[in-house]
Amino acid sequence: MECSIQVAQKPSGEELNRVLGKFKEECVETVKKLILNKIKGEPKEIEYEKIFATAYISSEDAWRRQLEKNGIKLLTFRNLIEEIVRTIDEWKEKRRIVIKGETLEFPWITLPACYWMLYLIDVLKSPQINLLKLSREKQA
Repeated sequence: MECSIQVAQKPSGEELNRVLGKFKEECVETVKKLILNKIKGEPKEIEYEKIFATAYISSEDAWRRQLEKNGIKLLTFRNLIEEIVRTIDEWKEKRRIVIKGETLEFPWITLPACYWMLYLIDVLKSPQINLLKLSREKQA
């Protein structure tokens, strides 16, 4: 994933080439190698999804079309956080367990401590805090 704070130009010329350059095959392979070096064991294959995340982008639809032509998904930071929240919730749902006839659900199922950033996002979306007013349901 590549992140940017602001993209104000139209998706053409130098600005488009700058963004596309971040997803060249050599960059993708470098990222894959770094990840494989960090993972214990030997996964045979690593999945790499090309995502360009930005806080602000003008001409969002035009950028989305141009990036999709090149196999790159465009997300605003808000979309990215919403996608992370949905993934965390799905992960938790798969880990519901029954103890003494009672189902252990959300507030008691937590992410491993090593995923502290994801844990922070999960806490921030809790009903007591939810600063971003994030929803578990996918918005249309």
